[in-house]
Amino acid sequence: GATSHAVENEKENVNGEVRYRCNIIYTLPRNSFKVVLCIDNAEVSTGKQAMLLKQMETSNVSFDVRKLQVGDFVWVAQDGNRELVLDYVIERKRMDDLASSITGGR
Repeated sequence: GATSHAVENEKENVNGEVRYRCNIIYTLPRNSFKVVLCIDNAEVSTGKQAMLLKQMETSNVSFDVRKLQVGDFVWVAQDGNRELVLDYVIERKRMDDLASSITGGR
């Protein structure tokens, strides 16, 4: 299969303000990309959490530690110098932090 690329533009008027929405759809051919788990650097900042990196290495999971704008873990497909975020973003929470997020509106 060939790589396909489609761009869909929509123009909308919201309360007198013109906004443009652009949806870009990529199809990557099989075996043309590498799937990598991106891990937020806050997740590996302590010794206990650093064990996670050893587990990734032992399990042969391709990973990259970086500052993420959303979530704690994000799967991406790397195709040359382009990265496409895949369908799942993971936010890890302790139970007390989850309760605090819900009651505090985070």
